[in-house]
Order: sequence, then structure tokens, then C-alpha cells
Amino acid sequence: MQAFLTLFLGIVMSFERRWLGGGFKTQIGKISRIWKNIAYVAILLSMYLTSGRTPKTWLELAAMVWVIGWMIRFWNHTHGDYYHLEDDTPDEERSWWVGKVLKAIFGKGKYYGFVGNFVGLTLGYLVPALLVSIFMPHHWFWTAGFAMSISYVVCRICLGKLANNEYAEWTGGFLTGVIFYLNLL
Repeated sequence: MQAFLTLFLGIVMSFERRWLGGGFKTQIGKISRIWKNIAYVAILLSMYLTSGRTPKTWLELAAMVWVIGWMIRFWNHTHGDYYHLEDDTPDEERSWWVGKVLKAIFGKGKYYGFVGNFVGLTLGYLVPALLVSIFMPHHWFWTAGFAMSISYVVCRICLGKLANNEYAEWTGGFLTGVIFYLNLL
């Protein structure tokens, strides 16, 4: 039963990630990101409930609120154009702190392109995933930071430029859902 529930919740999270990323516009019209995040919180709460990890103390409640807050940040981080892995156009609209780290690693203006975008995408997902991991029963949710960025790379390699974003959202959402739920068990 637990394996079925893990797969089911992974599929639900893949739909949620695609929806948050802009999917399903023509089918259901434009819905505010706030409502999408409220649905996301409901999914996360259902994961806590079905895993038996509902808070029993104020400390456990505070830990759950921390985790859910950083999961919202994880899901909504500003990745700018980093997910366009082969884009070498300078983009100053990217996440400022990721830009600072990339400049420290590669040098100013030298991080545009596949490697810099992959590192930027990984950092943008990895840091919130690490902060989620701190208060989870099992502390390996940080692997979801790599799962998201690797999803973009694999989908780009397998499906080409046009499909990498959409399918990476499906794949990354599924992997994140499974990893999150397994960390609660």
C-alpha cells in the first residue's frame, strides 16, 4: 500500500509542478499562483497525514511549517533562464545570489552557457532543498535539488530544445514528490 501511495503522490506532484510552471492554461484558464501554492500546501499536508507524521507537539508543528515554507520556496525559486541550458545570452533578471556564486566560480560574464546554467539551476534548487532537509525525519531531501536540475538536463538531451521545460517539470515534480514522501516515512 505504501508503494502505491508513494507513486500516486509522486504523480500528483508532477501534475502540480507542471500546473505551477504554466501548464494546463487552455484547459482551465488563468489561475493565480497563490491558488496553485495553496493547492501545493494541501498536497504537502496530505503527505504528512498519510505518512503518519502529523505534528503532535508545538516543536513538530514548527518543523512542519518550516519544511512547508521552504518547499514553497523550492518550488517557486527564481531560476530565470537557467532552465534554458544552452542559452548563452546575458540575463540580469536571474536570481541575484545565484549570479554572485556563479561569478565567484566562473568569473564575471563567463558563466553563460550549458555548464553555468546547469550550476545555476542546481544551486537554485539545492539550497532550499538543504533547508527543507534540516527538519525532515530523514535528512536526504537535499537530493531533490539535484533531481530537479538533472531532470532538465536529461529531458534536454533526450527530447531536444523545444520539450525540455515541460517534460522536466513533469519528471522533476514526480521525483520531488517521491523523495519528499519517502523522507516522511
